[in-house]
Amino acid sequence: MSKLALRTQYRVPTITTNQVIHHQFRQYDLRYDIAKAMRDPQLVAMEETLNDFEKQGKEMIISRQFYFRAKWWEEYTAHFERFDRLKHIFVESLKDTDQPEKLEQAEDGSWGRFLKLYFLKFDQTVDAINELSEGTESPKYPLTFMQRLNDPTVRDRYLKQLLVSDISETGVNNRDALNAMGSGLAQFCFKPNLRNYIRDYTQGFNLTDEYVASYKQFVDWWQDETTGYWGAWYKTDFGIVHTTDLSITYHMIAYMRKDKSLTIQHWPQIIKTTFEIRNKPYPYGWLHEGHMNDHNNYDVAKIFKYGWKYMTEGQRTQASEAIQEMLDYCLNVSWNDQEGFVGDPTFYNSLSSAYYFAVSFLCVIGYFNKDARFWTDQDFPESEEFRKKILFKMDELDMDDRIAEAAREQLLAC
Repeated sequence: MSKLALRTQYRVPTITTNQVIHHQFRQYDLRYDIAKAMRDPQLVAMEETLNDFEKQGKEMIISRQFYFRAKWWEEYTAHFERFDRLKHIFVESLKDTDQPEKLEQAEDGSWGRFLKLYFLKFDQTVDAINELSEGTESPKYPLTFMQRLNDPTVRDRYLKQLLVSDISETGVNNRDALNAMGSGLAQFCFKPNLRNYIRDYTQGFNLTDEYVASYKQFVDWWQDETTGYWGAWYKTDFGIVHTTDLSITYHMIAYMRKDKSLTIQHWPQIIKTTFEIRNKPYPYGWLHEGHMNDHNNYDVAKIFKYGWKYMTEGQRTQASEAIQEMLDYCLNVSWNDQEGFVGDPTFYNSLSSAYYFAVSFLCVIGYFNKDARFWTDQDFPESEEFRKKILFKMDELDMDDRIAEAAREQLLAC
């Protein structure tokens, strides 16, 4: 019997909640709940500290990289002693308030000098190369740290290791690492401008047509034929659990859509699943701690936009009503005139991220541009005034980091 047949035979029904993962962590360590509850507010305090510096015009790039490492150990593992050590390093790093304003490439070709973990270094590098691809400047160093990904067989073996987490044995949930690697490779392979930049201006990563085709084969294999979704898988006492991950699915769809020659499979299942997970918690649903946020709303709205032509009339009505609720949330809850968009340190890594995803949501639904308004015929005469309010608040807060600039450029263009 083939491996694919075995996988199908022993697969359990899809579970789209955090309950199984939580149970697996408790199996690994009976004290997990107590240990995590102690550290959750510490992680939030770290993010709030960085937000305070950001409001003062200080990006604290080095400290933020220590925060990213600490956050992963706290949110995706039961190895809290690693978090404790990194929190101490983070606090010490804050004494230097004259940190670089931009990330610099390290000699291994990454933009993650202080990140250590491979997938975090890769994630930061993807962002940096995206920014470079807007011009013709080559990176200072070859992308030598990415050479391990050059062989599609080795690449797929690594991704499959990340795909299945055995939390009760290891105390580690690979979901975040899988998202970073899978989504980053999708950007490199499926975004034509980025793909051409890597081929023309970088060394160390062999992004051939054959490589791109082999990665598309992996992505198609990974997609669940029943739900249409992509997500992490988990070993449990009752089989392999496949999850319906909104964030990973959005990334796969969004990046494949960049290449008009690629086909996205199972649209009816994608649409059906997206509605079904509406009231479930992120990343396996739309909600964060029981309420909306602009990041998840953006993911859902973009899936609806790309899947619009595959929807029934009833599904389009349902999607339109959902987008209107999201818009009401963005304008009246996420935003207030005194503070602007209110960042949530339990979700966003920075205040700039809160602005970026709010702006992205408004742009994708055509709030500022009627030609992009796929879901409704109504007018929004107040939209231009709101655009000005957002730009004014960003200037008032002196928001000028890379993410804030991306938000500002998008706001002016859409």
